[in-house]
Amino acid sequence: MLDRKNYRHDPLYRIIEISDEIKFIEGSFKYLFDRLKKINNLGILPEIYEMARYPKYEHYLGTYHQVENLVECKKDMKEKYSEALRIAAIFMHTGHFPFTYATEKALILSSEVRNDNINNNVRKYIEDKLKLLFDEIDLEESVGEKIKKRLFSLKSYTSLYKYLSSSIFLGKWKKIKEKFNSEDSLKEIILKDMILEKNHGYKLLNLADKADYAQRDALYLGTVQIDISPKHLYMDIDALNNSSMIETKELINKNLEYLDERFYKNKKYSWFIRLYEKIVAALIQSKNFEIEFLEKYNDESFKRLITENITENKNEANLPDSWVKKADRLFQGDIEFELLFFLQHIYIEEDISSIEFEYELVSKKKSQKGLLNYPFKRNILLDIDYDEEVIFPEKKNKMTVGFYQKPCNNKLMPILNIIRNLRKYWAFSEVKKIKRGICRKLSYNDYIRFDSNIEDCLAKAIESIEKDDFDKGGFIKKFLKNLKEIKTFSKLWDNYHNKIWYYSLISEISSSNTTDEIYQMFAKRLLSIPIRLLQFKNNKDCLTTIENKIIKILRSEDFVEEKGDFFETLCFLKRITNENNVDFKFLINGLEDCCKTP
Repeated sequence: MLDRKNYRHDPLYRIIEISDEIKFIEGSFKYLFDRLKKINNLGILPEIYEMARYPKYEHYLGTYHQVENLVECKKDMKEKYSEALRIAAIFMHTGHFPFTYATEKALILSSEVRNDNINNNVRKYIEDKLKLLFDEIDLEESVGEKIKKRLFSLKSYTSLYKYLSSSIFLGKWKKIKEKFNSEDSLKEIILKDMILEKNHGYKLLNLADKADYAQRDALYLGTVQIDISPKHLYMDIDALNNSSMIETKELINKNLEYLDERFYKNKKYSWFIRLYEKIVAALIQSKNFEIEFLEKYNDESFKRLITENITENKNEANLPDSWVKKADRLFQGDIEFELLFFLQHIYIEEDISSIEFEYELVSKKKSQKGLLNYPFKRNILLDIDYDEEVIFPEKKNKMTVGFYQKPCNNKLMPILNIIRNLRKYWAFSEVKKIKRGICRKLSYNDYIRFDSNIEDCLAKAIESIEKDDFDKGGFIKKFLKNLKEIKTFSKLWDNYHNKIWYYSLISEISSSNTTDEIYQMFAKRLLSIPIRLLQFKNNKDCLTTIENKIIKILRSEDFVEEKGDFFETLCFLKRITNENNVDFKFLINGLEDCCKTP
């Protein structure tokens, strides 16, 4: 029989060998690891998917098991570096808060939604821990500032737990040093393995961590699961650019992409996590909230704290009752939002954070709770996140924006206000999603039907104008030039997808390859351009030219069977060019085919 003191049973690897480092560190700091046994590895997700419930402690052991196999396979690794990697793996997850990433993001959010930094105790709490760590590894000030900027902008909020875990390790170092007779240089190596992304040890630790949770999450979520032996994964780790190693890592990443789309960032449930973050952020701001609630509590005790106002010692917590009630209603399932549209191609300036962008879209001034309260007052919610895919050559943040609304809320004004503020940033190709979302909201049976008659008529009218009055492509080129010159909407051309559309048209026209498809392509996107941009004088003159051409067509004997469609197009253009002292209009024209919304 196996000695139970030296082995642990595991649902993924069956058996994990327990090292002397684990025995000593777990035995000396038992409360840290007992807490991990009561924190779910998938954070808030088990509140949505019940089967996703398994402890962070299990994942920590799995990560350590991966590291042990990695070290065994990497034969050229010096003893001090392998020892550092093992200890880093043990402490790596100890800094997690209850419900992990969602609560950690809420902590940063509570700091950054304020309109000043006076008495910002939350920010000071994080900055003090960062400073202590950066001083220990003698980190360059400029590098430290970049880390802080990314963290407080929420671009890298998922790294917060690593800094908190490193801080915990630092406090326990003296005892570890004495036990294993280690040198102080080992401490620096461990810290760099835990927090410095460019450090080789960090990359190895990250690979081990990812290899475990990619398989373990899939196991508990009951979905497609890859089964990669750690020894197989790391057997060729010393060979540079080894194809089998790269293929295996790619397999892990593809599996994570599937889990990301299907579970981690499922658009149907993202609203639950976003509301949780706002509620917890508001509670953290309250004067009676103590930081030890985050550092010491587990999922169960923290949930009781925020939903019942009761501490772990069964005392009254005296947190704001209104926010406690919101938390209770959220966990009880009494609050529900539904997705209207999700935009994937929004580009903003690099120095604008997701928090600042959300303030802009909801038209609120920076305040203590303005960004936290609006979903409950307006019954709408924005899910704004950074897109990890970097495809833009300039210094821009690529964002995704999900718009949610309560099912019982049929008011259009909150939707239109968001659309008005989004119009300077959207990709023309995604306006269709917004129109579908609004029409679905208005539909009583969840069916929507559009046609593309207006687009077809516009394309035919523009082609006719060029045949009569311009060189081929000349009218489109003039219109595009006018659109680009309006500085009020210059941010539209920061959008990578809009730039592609613009320069593709210019390229096609310049190469004298103007075809019917070019007219269709231009007409389709023309109906997605903000109406206020089309109302500037030069653009309005171009639309008037199209109107006059349509009037001629209506009076002629051409297009006899399409007269009704041309008349509808003329009325649509009149609505665009008629300003009526209105700053914002959003007209829903024909799109295509008949479909039921997802």
